Amino acid sequence: MCGRGTRNERGDALSPDRPSCRPNGRRREQRSESPTSGKKLSAIAKAQEGVTSGHLYLTAERGRIKEGQWLLHFKLSPTSATKIQWMYSDHVIRVSRSDKKAYDPEYPYQVVQVRSPKHYPTPPFHIDGRFRSALSAAVRQMGEEYIDRLVTLRPSEKLLASIHAHYQKRR
Repeated sequence: MCGRGTRNERGDALSPDRPSCRPNGRRREQRSESPTSGKKLSAIAKAQEGVTSGHLYLTAERGRIKEGQWLLHFKLSPTSATKIQWMYSDHVIRVSRSDKKAYDPEYPYQVVQVRSPKHYPTPPFHIDGRFRSALSAAVRQMGEEYIDRLVTLRPSEKLLASIHAHYQKRR
């Protein structure tokens, strides 16, 4: 649910200092401080989609993300979750070791959302102020370290219960 290595279509880092996550759980995919789109990813985006670069991309471990999944990103801090956004995984591509600017041995795959959000089906749910507040409250309750230690793609029942409880309070 967090995003290191996430870039927008202009190449700006969206959240350069924390891991990225999926809507159905914490993921440890991340990237160095200045990730770049891999050559193969750029070639696929141009050949299959007719664009020169993706709208968003991130790096990932093998088998963690499949094409066609919605990913929920947020920047994690001790007291909140910020920059919460959805990303659609159009392509999951292995980065060549020879692509020195993009290759990361711990996270050798890149995931790309080719187009802006308006080109995709509706995400699993709308990210509104109530959800943002509930997620931040759950981060404060559970603690940044607890969330950062999760290595599964599925959130713990404890984390889900906390988000749900805080979400219900905000009605």
